[in-house]
Amino acid sequence: IGGFDAFLSSNVPPGAGVSSSAAVEMATALLLKGLFPEALGQYDQLALVKVAKAAENNFVGMGCGILDQFSSGMGQAGSLIYLDCRTLDCSYVPMAGAQFVLANTHAPHALVDGKYDELRKDCFAA
Repeated sequence: IGGFDAFLSSNVPPGAGVSSSAAVEMATALLLKGLFPEALGQYDQLALVKVAKAAENNFVGMGCGILDQFSSGMGQAGSLIYLDCRTLDCSYVPMAGAQFVLANTHAPHALVDGKYDELRKDCFAA
């Protein structure tokens, strides 16, 4: 992979809890695949999802699960994803005509205190 310059502009507040970091990770993965198809062309969408999660876990240091990256990378317009995060088996539930409201409550959102990672480990151990 060669070098590249990128610039990101967003009006999504940091820590707003809308999976913006996962969306940026997936967008970056797709950008890199497009810029360097000879090196990354063999990666399908699910492989890019796994790479984005690994970047969040290993580079950023956030012990998140795969839901956010999976939603950004595998989502389909007009559908919800029914996902088993243990196996990555999924199905799509049509939601044609449904409307949702996204509200910024300005409540603090952070996964860095370690409680999410602890809960995640407990759930997978159950």
